[in-house]
Amino acid sequence: MTSPRLDSGAGVTLIELMFALVIVGIGILTLSAVQTHSSRDVTVTSQHTRALSLAQTQVENAKVAGFDAAVSDSGVSGIYNWRREVTNAGQGLSLVRVTVAWTSQGTPRGLEVNTLLSTR
Repeated sequence: MTSPRLDSGAGVTLIELMFALVIVGIGILTLSAVQTHSSRDVTVTSQHTRALSLAQTQVENAKVAGFDAAVSDSGVSGIYNWRREVTNAGQGLSLVRVTVAWTSQGTPRGLEVNTLLSTR
């Protein structure tokens, strides 16, 4: 009985295997970085959406109160500090300015929503 001979071109060398593992590893690390950034972006966007909803709620509260009863106010809702300022804009108009501020991952963030109320 003779043992089967291995062709010198058959199989994978250790260097080829290591090179393939390095390429796969780089791909996995890249995907991991993309996932981390995506997760952070989703968190920031979610916080911005909640802040915008809070600001819009304060604008609507001023509208419901009406031209004569809308007043400046401020408060805290979770991680958000909000402030509503109602000022006379002249000629039967009031400017309602709502600012919302919060800190996201150590970075101060904020937004502002403005609208006008009329006497009618």
